[in-house]
Amino acid sequence: MKKITNKGTLLIVLIVALLILLTPHLIRIIKYDSILLGKEPYYHIRMAEHLKNFDIPDNDPLIDRPYVLNPYHMVLAASSFIMPLELASKLVPFLLGILSAYLLFLIFNDLNLGKNKILIILLMFVTSPIFIFIFATSSQYSIIIFLNLLGFYLYMKKTTLFLWLSIIVFYLIPFFNIFNALITLILLFIYTIYSKMGIKKFYFISIGLFLRVVIYHFSIFYNYGLPQVSPFTIQDIIPASISDLGGLVSFGVFTLLLAAIGLFVTWKSEKEFYFIYPLAFFLFILSFFLGAYANIYQNFIVCILAGYGFFVLMTRKWHLEVIKNLTLLIIICGIIFSTTSYLVRLSNLSPNQEIIESLEWLNNNSNPSDIILSHHSNGYWIEAIAKRPVILDESFDYINFLDEKQEDLKEIFHSRTLKTTTNLLKKHNISYIWINKDMKEGLVWNKKEEGLLFLFRNSETFKKLKTYTSIEIWEFIG
Repeated sequence: MKKITNKGTLLIVLIVALLILLTPHLIRIIKYDSILLGKEPYYHIRMAEHLKNFDIPDNDPLIDRPYVLNPYHMVLAASSFIMPLELASKLVPFLLGILSAYLLFLIFNDLNLGKNKILIILLMFVTSPIFIFIFATSSQYSIIIFLNLLGFYLYMKKTTLFLWLSIIVFYLIPFFNIFNALITLILLFIYTIYSKMGIKKFYFISIGLFLRVVIYHFSIFYNYGLPQVSPFTIQDIIPASISDLGGLVSFGVFTLLLAAIGLFVTWKSEKEFYFIYPLAFFLFILSFFLGAYANIYQNFIVCILAGYGFFVLMTRKWHLEVIKNLTLLIIICGIIFSTTSYLVRLSNLSPNQEIIESLEWLNNNSNPSDIILSHHSNGYWIEAIAKRPVILDESFDYINFLDEKQEDLKEIFHSRTLKTTTNLLKKHNISYIWINKDMKEGLVWNKKEEGLLFLFRNSETFKKLKTYTSIEIWEFIG
């Protein structure tokens, strides 16, 4: 394979990254009138609106949960002074994605991986579903990954100035959550051992980072307790980690296949890769607590191994050149198809115009204090678009009486006893019920007249207010 220049490598990677990250937004503009995609972005934009107005609430105004200040919300709020918040929610992650690809190029270049290997690994990275998810949607991980890469790049330098700059960058990470700070510490330790850098340098940063974690999070844990952590199983992790099976924070099948080849080859012959194995094992264990979000860090390992696996297939001697070319072509086409399929699927994520319209109707036809009942996965939309409170949304951290609320909502959705259901609806002061197609097709119910759907027959208790193609809005009369 002909070697290319540094500038050529960087140019190719940045152009591909640019096209990849622009694609979902262009599809949204054409098909969905530029509606912000996903669910979590609506939470970020709602809290950024508070900060924009110099209002830092102690508690979330729309759900029974304390608000912990998030630096990502501060970045969005600051950006909103020069552009609309929705545009900032698209542009900030996009720019951080381009900068992250550039930083990763600088890091690999300093590690002397070789121009061709760097190009292949970076192309694996910028076409990976996880890169697309983090930087094409409004995600706090866009700034977390950027800070980690920037911190590592500065940490690799040998001057005192860069050391102090890396300390400043790393000390920002604990403000997101304790898991990211822990992962940063582990990465720093493994890299320090691998690179044979002075261990005192690591101690200097890690002690300060540890103290920052303790000081910042102690008050949070003291006041609100530990965040809610639901254990994940292999049955949860595997489908959520493969994009071709529907996972969002996931890997492509062909990339995993190349990573397996890269793992086999490096295990046998490349001693400099030994630091990857304990790190991969650590992140795998962590996935049982963080779920698929542990894949965000695992993605760097997978892309490095996949790039190395592809490089080995490309440079090794084959008995038949035609078989080699055919194999590489199948792999390349498989990665392109997987990436394209993921881009289309991500771009078609809800909400659509119907969801926006129905929630805006709720906003215009209900009181600000009216509580809306729906599945918790719809909570962020209801809070941000309808601007109405819910019982639960997708974040369970620090929710008061969480177990009780989950049991009550399960009973409301599935009980066919009118008295039981009405008593629970009154207990939680629910005024309206917002139901979408997903809830009727397995998310909550599997049958047409199951639980609450059966009780809707009682016109003295429930009144249908609005019907859309895939959405119903009911009022609880009581």
